[in-house]
Amino acid sequence: MNQFYVSIIFLGILLIFTAIVMIAYDRKRAYDHSKQLDEKKNELSGIIQDAENMIDELNRFSDYVVTQMDLKNEELNSILKTAEEKIKNLSVRAQREETAKSVRTDTAVSSARMAVNASPVPQLFNFNSEIAIENIGLDSSTGNVVEKANQAGKPKEGKVIPLNSKHKEVLILSAQGLDDTEIAKRLNMGKGEIQLILGVNR
Repeated sequence: MNQFYVSIIFLGILLIFTAIVMIAYDRKRAYDHSKQLDEKKNELSGIIQDAENMIDELNRFSDYVVTQMDLKNEELNSILKTAEEKIKNLSVRAQREETAKSVRTDTAVSSARMAVNASPVPQLFNFNSEIAIENIGLDSSTGNVVEKANQAGKPKEGKVIPLNSKHKEVLILSAQGLDDTEIAKRLNMGKGEIQLILGVNR
């Protein structure tokens, strides 16, 4: 009977020891699990902090990019405005120069026309003299051939050739500064004829 009690007591002690060991093991597991949770929590906190830092960095970078884009946009607008003003000024200047050139040309042409119209018309050729070959002959009675030829060569009135419009055009183009070759090409005339007209009027 005593052995039975001893066995029961020993079994109870063994159960208590086993329970203590299990409790200690369970606490150790709980401690390890809590430690792992703390580590995971710290890692998660670190990741969250890194993400927040990255977000802040991205926000600063985006602000920098937006600021630079605004500056570049303002600079581009300023350049475009300056270019438009320069183009406008060049256009106005070109129009003024074209107008002034046209006015000078019109003035020169008008002056040349007035000078040509005011100048006396030169007489280029005179065909009043008719060489009457039939009037020049040998006079058997007098033999004065030379005298008859001179008499036949005397000018007759009423056959003066007037100055034509091409003559005026030659003088106008010459007053504008064109040379003989250019005037001859424009008026479809001979260069020698142009030189003759200009030589008569000098």
